[in-house]
Amino acid sequence: MLKTAKELKEQAEKIGLEFYPVHKCSICQYMCGYIIRDGEVAYNNGCNCTTYSNTRPTSWGDLADTYNLNQPENNSDIKETFLKELNETWKFKKITKKNEKSTD
Repeated sequence: MLKTAKELKEQAEKIGLEFYPVHKCSICQYMCGYIIRDGEVAYNNGCNCTTYSNTRPTSWGDLADTYNLNQPENNSDIKETFLKELNETWKFKKITKKNEKSTD
C-alpha cells in the first residue's frame, strides 16, 4: 500500500524506527539505507565502494518515493520475501502481493 511522507514519518516515530534498509552493496554486501534520527532523514551508502559521500541528508519525500517504488502497485515483479522484510521493518498492516489486501 502506498504511503505519504507524513505517514512514514509518523510510523517511524511510533515504532522507534532508526534505519530503513534498502539494499546491499553489490560489491561488499554492506546494507545501505535511510538513517532516521530526531525526525530527520539521511541516506547511508557507507561502504566506500562508490564515489558517493557515505551519508547524505535527504527528505521524507525521498524516503517515501523509495518505499512506494517497492510496493505491488508500482512493481508487479516485487518478491514476497522482499515485501515481508518491508512489512517487518515498518510494521504497518501487512500487504501481500497475492491479494494486495491488508491483514492484521
